[in-house]
Amino acid sequence: MCGIAAIITKGARSTDATLASALQSMLLRISHRGDVENFGETRITDRWAGGTNRLASTDRDHGAQPVVRQGLTLF
Repeated sequence: MCGIAAIITKGARSTDATLASALQSMLLRISHRGDVENFGETRITDRWAGGTNRLASTDRDHGAQPVVRQGLTLF
């Protein structure tokens, strides 16, 4: 099963380093979820951060994220 973590900030903008550190800490706590090869896939902006410990259940060798379709990146 995958593990998902997210942080949403309010007010003052956070630095990438602050969000990255907090998100990494959250993902480490749920490291038992997902595959070692897919640990810590993240996306960080100035207002939010999200990450997964993904369990690749199909196409394990080539199922990398994010998925891109018709010029749109889906995280």
